[in-house]
This record gives sequence, structure tokens and C-alpha cells, in this order.
Amino acid sequence: MPSREAARISLRAGLLEAAGALRDAKAAPLFREVLASSSEYYEVRAAAEALGKLGIESDVANLAQRVRTVSPLQNVIIAGVGDCRKVAIVEALGTVPTDNETTARLVANALGRIGSSWAWETPALRSLPEGPAVRAAAAKQAVRVYLATEGATRASAADALTTVAWPQTSKLIEVFREASTPTQQQALDALAPRVAAFAGKKAVAK
Repeated sequence: MPSREAARISLRAGLLEAAGALRDAKAAPLFREVLASSSEYYEVRAAAEALGKLGIESDVANLAQRVRTVSPLQNVIIAGVGDCRKVAIVEALGTVPTDNETTARLVANALGRIGSSWAWETPALRSLPEGPAVRAAAAKQAVRVYLATEGATRASAADALTTVAWPQTSKLIEVFREASTPTQQQALDALAPRVAAFAGKKAVAK
């Protein structure tokens, strides 16, 4: 075990990430314990990622609740749920206020990862029936973040939409446009050609 605390944290987080990549449900109790008891950013994020990959219903519900709950660890949980490709997580992300730029950008990034067209074409996910619903929900929430933010955060939301590459995104933009302000409509008009170029295509892995 390294002598420096920073090195110990790095080692523990790395081990959690490695264990999570194996997607072995026997490790779930360990991930839950870390999520419940640790306050260290990288360890908590790794535990959230690991549980998200496993996708056990009770853990998904717990992660969704933590995404919604304002706490010192809320951003950490949001940063860690991008591999939990469930509608419940997307809906939880949709309830997170966008007034904090850091939080909003984390939400946008998580939505892009959850709905990634590239990820949903991998053997592990391709046959899952919830894929279309998850990607549609992720695209909808990414448009919401796009309209509610500006600058770099809006750019992150646009990146999320091209990563999700949901075939119906152009129609989704039109629906949002009807209820938008003139300024928001201009922003959507700028977004539409970029989204149309990606819709229905497999995004580049990020």
C-alpha cells in the first residue's frame, strides 16, 4: 500500500474501476459499501460507475435517488452514472436544475454516455430492448439542457445530442421549438443542421 494518501486513493479508485469493468455481480456489496460510506470523489465515482454497469434494479433506484438529491456528493454521482443505461437514470438527470454550470455540464456528459449510439451498437447492449427508449429519453433531456444553458455547457449538450444520434432528434427539436422563446428558437435553428448530420448514424466513441 502506498505511503502517500493521494496514492492510496488512486490505487483504491483504480481497483474499483477494474472490478467494475468485470461486471461481476458478486462484487456489488463492496460497491454499495463504498457508495454508502465513502466521501472521496474518485472512490465514490468508481463505485457508482460499477453499480451502474451492473444495472441491478435496486441499485439503479438508489443511484437515481442520489442523482436527484442535493448533497456534497451529488455531482460525483452524476459523473458516475453515465454507464447506467436505464430510463430511470435519464429521468433523474432530467430533474437536476441547470443553474449550476458544473452540474449542468456533468448532466450533459452523462446523457451523452448513456444514450451513445456507439455504446448501444456494442454486443453487450445491442440486444437489450430498452435501447430505443433510453436513447430517446437521453436526447430529450439533452435538448432541455441545451436550451437552459449557454456557452461551454450548451456546447456539451450539443455534443451529447450528436453522440446519442437519435434518429428522431430533428422532430424533437421542432417540438421544443414551438414552446421556446425567440432567442431559444434561434439556438435550436443553429443546432438543427448539426443534429441532422448525425441523426441515425453511429457516433464516434468518446
